[in-house]
Amino acid sequence: MLERVLVQDPGRTPAYLNLADALERLGREREAREHWQHYVELRRAQGLGIPDRVLKKLGSD
Repeated sequence: MLERVLVQDPGRTPAYLNLADALERLGREREAREHWQHYVELRRAQGLGIPDRVLKKLGSD
């Protein structure tokens, strides 16, 4: 479902975070990491902060 949302609206930043979290719960760590990284890129481009938990997942705290 979230993947379809992102196909239709790739700028929907929270969907990348939600998808990454779901993938992590499924044990798909590499894919989750890619989506967390994209989430961070979008947030920075928007001039928004990054949640600490995301930075920790990426080892950037």
